[in-house]
Amino acid sequence: MQQAAGVGGWEVDLVHRRVRADAQCWRMFGYAAYAFELGVDDMLARVHPEDVGLLGAEVAEQLCLSGRFEAEFRIRHRDGQWLWLVARGSVGARTPDGAPLLLVGALADITERKRSEQRASRLAYYDALTGLPNRRLLLDRLALAQASFQRNRRLGALIYIDLDYFKQLNDTLGHDAGDKVLCETGRRLIDCVRTADTVARIGGDEFVVMVEALATDVHGAGLQAEAVARKILAGLCRPFEVSGHTHLLGGSLGVALFGGDETAPESLLQRADLAMYHAKRAGRHAIRFFDPQMQAEVEARARLAAALADAMEDGALQLHVQRQFGAAGEVTGAEALLRWQHPEHGWLRGREIMALVQESALAAQLGRWVLEAACAELSRWQQDAARRQWTLAVNLSEAQLYHPDYPGELAAVLSRHGVPPARLQLEIGEPLLARRPEAVGERLCALSKIGVGLVLDDFGSGLTALFALRHQPFVAFKVDCRVLFEAMDGESAPTLCRAFLTLAESMRVEMVARGVETTAQHALLSEAGCRRFQGELFAPVEPSRP
Repeated sequence: MQQAAGVGGWEVDLVHRRVRADAQCWRMFGYAAYAFELGVDDMLARVHPEDVGLLGAEVAEQLCLSGRFEAEFRIRHRDGQWLWLVARGSVGARTPDGAPLLLVGALADITERKRSEQRASRLAYYDALTGLPNRRLLLDRLALAQASFQRNRRLGALIYIDLDYFKQLNDTLGHDAGDKVLCETGRRLIDCVRTADTVARIGGDEFVVMVEALATDVHGAGLQAEAVARKILAGLCRPFEVSGHTHLLGGSLGVALFGGDETAPESLLQRADLAMYHAKRAGRHAIRFFDPQMQAEVEARARLAAALADAMEDGALQLHVQRQFGAAGEVTGAEALLRWQHPEHGWLRGREIMALVQESALAAQLGRWVLEAACAELSRWQQDAARRQWTLAVNLSEAQLYHPDYPGELAAVLSRHGVPPARLQLEIGEPLLARRPEAVGERLCALSKIGVGLVLDDFGSGLTALFALRHQPFVAFKVDCRVLFEAMDGESAPTLCRAFLTLAESMRVEMVARGVETTAQHALLSEAGCRRFQGELFAPVEPSRP
């Protein structure tokens, strides 16, 4: 029965210190299938060194309590591999005063079960893609590192890393390419730190490096952590080779020191995450250290963001417009601008509102609200002969541009409101185009096929290469008058204006001047050849009217 069940039988003569095992036991160990015996010391020599002492202690303790025992241990197979076994036994014979003379029991191979447990443990503590520790293991190690501070008084640092522009790469090239970048990122991070430090992937394109045993003072530890962070930033700036193409990503890093207080590991991680968010807000490719003021700002922003979600439902969030005019003073269209009348902060402008939802799930909800409101406005204009030919421009966010479902959502909203696509214009900032002209161009072409007009906003501020501009499906360039009049001296402004107009004409696109506030600015722009204007000189930002 034992052989059929894959279980071997054994007995131990405690008087003569001999082990007798049946054929099934020896078959497990890789030897000929017949029974023989050997000394207890010879058998223990085959047991894993880490298990010998524990095995003896467990058996002795259990026998003393119940006369039975069960113990798991490793033993060397004939081929040199370690097997996991479970031995179950009891006292088979005793002396008249009750001392054990003979132990008998069974032996089973549990190697596969142990391997399954190890795989499950690895899945629980390690990232399946990169093989790096996951969030759970990072927090465990962070708790141990905090405890070690009580012994050596050395501070540590968490460096929270978010890859810049990874989402766009993942959306345009696919998840396989994205996975390769994540694995390569893990390898680069490991190369930047010591063996004793921890590199973890905690989800998506976010990684955390935990650096231990830094200086005992905050200033010294901060300098050391900054040096590691700069090394990481340099490593992430190297090009990634994916699918035969070179891609530049970079990273935003947040640093939080630990060891001097009893802050919970999860809270420390949130501090580093918060500092990373500030690095991203600073323009990306930056390093920021956590300080308590950041937390106060975030809590205030969180309250505003929660109120914004309600404002979208109760009408406090409004779509205002600023009309655009042609050379003869006729209205040609308008730009849609967000306004929010907050009970405490007063009127909040579009840029302030967008900053609240940046990098959050609310960004997509706000983007859909703006698109719906703009198309509803255009639908009303279609019923008015005086406004039927007006265009309405809305700002296109980076998240919307790279979202794979956005073209379909856009077409569906236009169709639902019965709006001719050409009446809607989507504005994209030139700095966004300048960073990744190829990827942006692919997304713009998909939107252009729907029939909407595409406008390059902030023209002249992003230093986009001219050859990149020539291959984009824009219908207009929009230039901010501050670029012409504030950044340039009075004599250079007309020259720069004519240069912008000449470039626009060569590409067969219109140029729209926004922010026109004085008659002098209007005169200079008109003399240079500009034919479309937007600004307080012509019309203020005002609520849309029925």
